[in-house]
Amino acid sequence: MENNESKIENGSNIEQNWPSLDVLERRILGVLIEKAKTTPESYPLSLNALVNGANQKSNRDPVMNLQDYQIESGIRNCVAKGLVSLVRGGRVERWQHELYMKWNLSKRDMSILGELFLRGPQTEGLLRTRAGRMETFESLEDLREALDSLADRKLVCWIDPKGVRGARVTHGFHSLEEIARIKSTAVQIPDNESSSRHGHDAGDLRELICNLQEEVKNLRDELAALKTQLGV
Repeated sequence: MENNESKIENGSNIEQNWPSLDVLERRILGVLIEKAKTTPESYPLSLNALVNGANQKSNRDPVMNLQDYQIESGIRNCVAKGLVSLVRGGRVERWQHELYMKWNLSKRDMSILGELFLRGPQTEGLLRTRAGRMETFESLEDLREALDSLADRKLVCWIDPKGVRGARVTHGFHSLEEIARIKSTAVQIPDNESSSRHGHDAGDLRELICNLQEEVKNLRDELAALKTQLGV
């Protein structure tokens, strides 16, 4: 594990304890995590399956249009970092992640990081619903317990003040520049009571917007699926 003690001043100090992963590497790892859990019969994944998974329109943010050579480049980078390995045997090369051992993760930890790699910063409520596709979280408290453990290890970090309604969490593999940019959108809660109340109002509004965005995206996905069925 690389230990980078560099800090960026952006309202508060930001520390990076894990090596950053670029967008392509995160998408590849997210797809491998997701498919290992949701479609284990087709895992490990071929290059073609990885391309399709990376470009999938549902459960992805942003939606991407990656080519074979780009995925191959990302795979090479992940292999060089010990995050992905080639599974030999059969006519088609297949790939699997090595994150359980590499980062010492539980199954629930893996589902949380996989979801954050696939969709980026999220509120607790959305993260519980989305990660629930892969592992069960009985309640928000159940999720928070897992998040606290991951945050202690810097594998995830809070964008907004922890405990504020609508607070967002993200993974700990952004570059320092990325996390500084993300944290610049954080809900600000000064010490006085009145300002604190407004901070909570901002958190409520953020959560409402996130929920509405999720509903719109789900409706778009359903419409796209229906058009495909109808051949429109």
